[in-house]
Amino acid sequence: MSFLDRLLGRPTLEILIQDVTRWLEGQGCTDIKAFPERLEMKASRRGGVHTLSLSNLRREYEQTPRGERQALLNKFLASLLVDDAMPTRYAEARPKIMPVVRSTGGMGIARLSTAGADAPPGSEAAQRPLVADLIVALVIDLPNSMMYVQERSLTEWGVSWEQALQDALDNLRGLPEHGGWSEIAPGVWSGAWGDTYESSRLLLPDLIYRLGIADPVAMAPFRNALLVTSASNASGIEQVVKIAHDALDGQGRWVSFELVRLQGTTWTRFELSGKAAARQAQMLVRSQAEDYEGQRQVLEGQHEAQNIDLFVASYTLMQKDGEPLTSYSVWSDGIGTLLPQAQSIVLLYRDGEETWHTRLAWATVLEHFGHLMERTAHIPVRYRVRRFPDRAALQALAALASLD
Repeated sequence: MSFLDRLLGRPTLEILIQDVTRWLEGQGCTDIKAFPERLEMKASRRGGVHTLSLSNLRREYEQTPRGERQALLNKFLASLLVDDAMPTRYAEARPKIMPVVRSTGGMGIARLSTAGADAPPGSEAAQRPLVADLIVALVIDLPNSMMYVQERSLTEWGVSWEQALQDALDNLRGLPEHGGWSEIAPGVWSGAWGDTYESSRLLLPDLIYRLGIADPVAMAPFRNALLVTSASNASGIEQVVKIAHDALDGQGRWVSFELVRLQGTTWTRFELSGKAAARQAQMLVRSQAEDYEGQRQVLEGQHEAQNIDLFVASYTLMQKDGEPLTSYSVWSDGIGTLLPQAQSIVLLYRDGEETWHTRLAWATVLEHFGHLMERTAHIPVRYRVRRFPDRAALQALAALASLD
């Protein structure tokens, strides 16, 4: 940690771990261990061992002013020290099982964090694709927390995914209506149930149709938000995107900034155009940057713990005056790298005492140098690169490039 980090209280991962450790000690926890490579901590309390994931907390922690971080820790961590365990029988789990809608990137990072040689088979969260960049998963809803249902839990319970999901949907429908739907702009509706399952209502088409909107489109930008309007309501669509965009920095648990369209009982991706599309693109690239940064931190920690010499390239955001926000990553000669799928790639090498580089669009890099790129199983996707492109071919492309 640098002197400036300590002086200014910048919320680095090291500072977060220190703050969480102090909080846990204050709650009587012992044997506190941090696993930065997994964004995870473990602590013993009252004879039980608790595992704390830092991924979601870290995002909110970074966005919280220094003077308010203690309150955030109190709010976030108290629910994680509940002495509850995953039910051993489905009869016990059935009344508590709930569906949640999450992003593929977020769940990919969560899966990566729990992966390892000591992870038992089936320890990944049970999940299925939904639409666009969304997936549906199952949780056990406890008084103060949620636990993801693992694939092995379904096996041990002797219940199929389909049956468990149907039971979870029944439980979701059974929740109190509370505020229900609220019209927040002409023809734009927001879920106001206040139970943290707002985004999950995407899984209840009948609830969407209850609004009486023809050709509904929706966005679930945050876990506690669901916005709905009509595909024919151009101003309503712009409002949905603007509302999500304006709330972006104040929310810590992003889900998806894709708009989806309900056709019958099936959601499909809804393509935008014009001003709304430009604003959505900015949210999508920021969301991608968040996912890649979380993934990079986990991978770097795992590589350090396993003594793996492999560079994990950053997904960096860039914005020139008056131009849209874009992303790039760096591919350097002589360095084994896990490369993210950024909008452009800076290819870098030394020629004697001089450093030479060019920036090429992702599509161009993939077209000409894809044979040097091995797609990995990571989510979000990365490419393993071991060799650098032929310099003559690269210089020829650089002469034609118009990105720099």
